Amino acid sequence: MEAWIHDRKIRFLNISEYVTLGYSVFVPASPELEKWRPRIEEEIEKLIETFDIDFGFIHPEYFVTKDGKMYFGEVAYRPPGFKVFELLERAYGFNAYQGMVLAFDPHTTEEEITAFFPEEVVDAKGHAGCFGVYPRRRVVSELRIPEETEQHEYFEFHELQAPQENKVTKRSAFGTHWGLVYFFGAEPYRMRDLLKHQEELDFYV
Repeated sequence: MEAWIHDRKIRFLNISEYVTLGYSVFVPASPELEKWRPRIEEEIEKLIETFDIDFGFIHPEYFVTKDGKMYFGEVAYRPPGFKVFELLERAYGFNAYQGMVLAFDPHTTEEEITAFFPEEVVDAKGHAGCFGVYPRRRVVSELRIPEETEQHEYFEFHELQAPQENKVTKRSAFGTHWGLVYFFGAEPYRMRDLLKHQEELDFYV
């Protein structure tokens, strides 16, 4: 989750849906994850009280189990990874970094903060997602975007580059992907299936 806080109140709360942790994410989340919003707001309000946050931004992570339990993962006082801020701008049209500046400034007026942030989910123009590519082969020679990915109506662009070396080193962390592929579309479940399917494809051959 990403929460912009001003005057101890949550002014915008995004729920990012990780399809596969370390590989893919989209915003806003699907309806089945969004139904957790009231519970998530309660948990974030606890963090505001615990850390005594008057103004600012937090990026907490929770894990939801199939039996309906929420487990706290971590909380960071910084922007999230996987270009979530860029995805938010694609989905809603506001700049999340500008939102941070407003949230951190105690001189931002109530009118300014209210006018800046859209209404969660309702004001989204669609669902924006990205997939982190990591070669599935141990040796590669070229970048080759799968045709079914490039021709999909949700596909927008990618930031992948040709391989600098042929041998693929073992992946050491979630952040060591070779680049991101971006998608945008209207249906959250179609987006989720699309992002999941990318795991079966070779982008480097």
